[in-house]
Amino acid sequence: MQNNYAFFDVDSVEITPGTVRYNCPDRSEPISEYLFEIYGLISGINAPYLFTIHENGCKPTQEDKRDAVFVPINGDDKEWKKSAGLRYKYYLERGHSNEADDLMVFNSNKNASECIKAIDAKQWVVFGVGLENKVDHVITELINQKRRVAFIPELIINERANEDGEINEDELNSYFTKWELLGAKPMKYNHVMALIKKK
Repeated sequence: MQNNYAFFDVDSVEITPGTVRYNCPDRSEPISEYLFEIYGLISGINAPYLFTIHENGCKPTQEDKRDAVFVPINGDDKEWKKSAGLRYKYYLERGHSNEADDLMVFNSNKNASECIKAIDAKQWVVFGVGLENKVDHVITELINQKRRVAFIPELIINERANEDGEINEDELNSYFTKWELLGAKPMKYNHVMALIKKK
């Protein structure tokens, strides 16, 4: 069955077993309040939502695995496909080395594109941290795969926003313009919230 909307969170959360299933690290602090609000509402409507998590980070607990699909980096591991379409939360593992290419989830995870096909959404709504690398990579790759893409400007920040103490608005706007030229559509946070609540 095709999903109307699927949500793609790029690098905003970390898995922290024993406390909460996902937690906002320091890099996400400028938008953490909005992230938890949107997570809670998405969970309520069972819309597919996908999180990137880094390789060798905390793995999902057994309890979490019952609710989620863990999509590993290893392209030979297809066990995850048995649960695709049956659950609504997806953890998409990515690389974690200092090599820029390894951080890009569609480059490091050989199952990533198959996961996008399995979710089969009419439109992807993207937000996250790492505007200038990881978010740009995800939006560009989804468009290259002929997917309809929307992004939430209020929920996208540059990599060093928390460390620098400010969000780089000029940099944000340059990427927003680039994505619109590629065919992605901006979607206001309030509009997304209304859309979710309507469901």
